[in-house]
Amino acid sequence: MADFNAHGARQARERMAAGDSWHDGDLISASSIGTPMEPRNVRIHMVDLVTRQQMSQWLQELRRHVLVEQQLHRSALPSGR
Repeated sequence: MADFNAHGARQARERMAAGDSWHDGDLISASSIGTPMEPRNVRIHMVDLVTRQQMSQWLQELRRHVLVEQQLHRSALPSGR
């Protein structure tokens, strides 16, 4: 739970630093300006987290989540992009 609290505090600092550039999408994991994270960046961040926390047993679950995130991101893009 401490990790989630630390994440929330970090995101609050990013929100303050971004000022008017912040896009409030009510996201758990957002870019430094509040927009959805690019799928590649999510993967990099999560693999780093898994490695640092030595949670390699969760790697398969992580991969599934990243694939879902990528699909959601692609479906959220306006057509023509």
